[in-house]
Amino acid sequence: MNLTGHLSSDQISLCLAGAGEPEALAHLRDCATCVARMKTVEESFVGLRHALTAHAGMAASNPRPVPAGTPRWQFALAGAVAVIALLLPVYRQFNGPAQVTQTEMQSVATTIDDDALLRDIETEVARPVTPSLQPLEVLMVAETTK
Repeated sequence: MNLTGHLSSDQISLCLAGAGEPEALAHLRDCATCVARMKTVEESFVGLRHALTAHAGMAASNPRPVPAGTPRWQFALAGAVAVIALLLPVYRQFNGPAQVTQTEMQSVATTIDDDALLRDIETEVARPVTPSLQPLEVLMVAETTK
C-alpha cells in the first residue's frame, strides 16, 4: 500500500493479472475505493481489447491493395530477409566461432608477427640502391667503418 492507505497502480495491475499479493487481495475485499479504481482499469482494458479486435477485423476484411507495378517477388524477398534477421542471432549463438585459448592465440599471433617482421626486414635489406643514391651509399659505408 502507498502512503494514502490504498493500493498503488502497480498493485492493482498485479491483482488484475492474477498475481496480486495476499495483502493486496485482502485490502481489495475491504476497500471500496481500490475496488472502484480496479474496475476502472479493467474497463479500460476491456475497451482497448474491443477496439483492437474491431480494428483487426476491419483490416482483415479490407486488405490494402497492392500498388500496380509492384512485383510480388519483393514481398517474398522482404519475408526472407525478415526470417534471416530473426534466425541469424540464434545461429550465431549456437554455431559461433570455436573457442580458442588465450595461449593458443598469443602463440599464433607471435609466430605471424615474427614471420612478417623477418620478411619485411629481408625485403628492405635486399632491395637494391637506385643509381641516384649510390654516392650516398658510399658515404654511409665510409661513415660506419670509421
